[in-house]
Amino acid sequence: MGITVRDALKLGGLKKGRVIGGFEGLDNTVRYVSVLEITDDQVADPALWYRGDELMISALYSVRDDVSAQVKQLERIAACGCAGLVLCHEGIYLKEISPELINAADRLKIPLIVVPKEIGYIDIINPVLEEVISIQKEELEYALNVQNKMTDLILEGTGLKKVASEISKILQCPFLIVDSEHRILTKGYHNQKGSSLLSEVINNKQLCEELLESDQENPVQINNCQCFNIPVRSGKNVFGKLLLFRSRPFEKLEFVAIDEISKAVMLILTQKIAKKEEMLRAQREFLDELLSGSIQDEEMALSRAEYFKIKVPRKIMAMVIETTEPHQQNTKSKRSEGYLKSKQNEIIKTIDSIMKYKINYLATTRGNLVIVLMEAGEDTESLAVHQAKESGEKLAKEITAKIDNLDVFIAIGEQYDKLTKIHKSLDEALKTIQLGKILFNSVKCVHVTDLGVYYYLPELLSNENISGYITSTTSALKEYDAVKNMNLMDTFKLLLFEEDVGKVADSLFIHRNTLLYRKEKIKKILGVDPFIQPNKLNYQLTILLAQLKEAKDV
Repeated sequence: MGITVRDALKLGGLKKGRVIGGFEGLDNTVRYVSVLEITDDQVADPALWYRGDELMISALYSVRDDVSAQVKQLERIAACGCAGLVLCHEGIYLKEISPELINAADRLKIPLIVVPKEIGYIDIINPVLEEVISIQKEELEYALNVQNKMTDLILEGTGLKKVASEISKILQCPFLIVDSEHRILTKGYHNQKGSSLLSEVINNKQLCEELLESDQENPVQINNCQCFNIPVRSGKNVFGKLLLFRSRPFEKLEFVAIDEISKAVMLILTQKIAKKEEMLRAQREFLDELLSGSIQDEEMALSRAEYFKIKVPRKIMAMVIETTEPHQQNTKSKRSEGYLKSKQNEIIKTIDSIMKYKINYLATTRGNLVIVLMEAGEDTESLAVHQAKESGEKLAKEITAKIDNLDVFIAIGEQYDKLTKIHKSLDEALKTIQLGKILFNSVKCVHVTDLGVYYYLPELLSNENISGYITSTTSALKEYDAVKNMNLMDTFKLLLFEEDVGKVADSLFIHRNTLLYRKEKIKKILGVDPFIQPNKLNYQLTILLAQLKEAKDV
């Protein structure tokens, strides 16, 4: 808060002053007036003497006979942010003003002002400081008035709509308030012309983005107005933006008001964010309790769902989405928590785009999984399963298409008609994830009923003798691979679960005859034909148990 050098030239003794250099700096801000009569060479740290935005007064007495020292002194005060230099007592101490000093003032954009010798320092200092203090007082009173209005509205808890109405009265211009994700929260205007302008902006997405990407220093021209983009921030955190539309530049006092308005909007937005985060945290806790089965009372579950404005469908089922990057599938490597969160947010957005207008659902996360509680939309169980699988397959396709380098597997549990039973559907989906990836190599979405009797396979792992049995059943083949440096075990696994020999050969990038040779070799090593029943089923179960055990041990 201050005046310009140009304004100062209209005050007191400076009225009789004349500018002889540094004309481009006449709009420099003056907040202080200081006297300079010693050189910077005479002090340990010259910067300690200056505060910036100062109008310096000097007779250059200490350097009156040294032009280079005069120039050096001007350079130093310019580097410290001084607004201008007033030379007093011309002809008494400083006999003449050198062209070098004038040229330096032009180069540095520091106004060089000469006043008649009869003008005393006090004739300059008092009028300038009185004007600066008066303006500062006016600006502070105005700022305090705006601040009080904003504070009263915030304390009343009236929210953005009432604040927007007050902003319209103060600034007399149309405006938009947007959040950090560029969503329009509210608008304001003081006449019909302003209303029409905002409608034009809101209905033009491309224009909106252009305005939001602009900055305060480079306003965007729209019709006969300029759009000023004012960040709503606290420190480095940006909570939103004020888009202000004006046909003329803002005045000093208006910028004071904008600053206070921005602070008020920031407080409201932070309150909204905090309230939303608290609600989401409580909602997540409720969902976690449901999914863990810790809530047994159905009435309590329904009551809490109503509190969180969760629409509870007649029947509900759990869908689990597991994502992996191809290079991570057989490793224990992990991405950062932030990276995982960003991918999950993208998945939830994709879910929203597919499901929001079709079925009622809720989405949450658990580790590297996205869990969706969704409505079983059909009356009959078979139709509900069919619909759920269709949604899952479409979702898997969309996720892999939108998010690069990501493999997706989706599993769905049974439907239940009570909230307190939804944890069962989740448990079923989790087990289906584990088994489905092994059983259904090329399928991306599996319902628990697709597993059939295999669903009960993990229970065999609890048998203390099963590990020894798994090892002994395939040991001959593993030993042969180790000695001969071959990979018949992987070929064996593929042949067990795929009837089409051609597909297996293609997946291994080998000739059909080579595959048939390997098949015969496997029979010879095992001593039985593992590709006919009941041997085939036995080996299939053994391989599945081995993979389940391996996954469990990881």
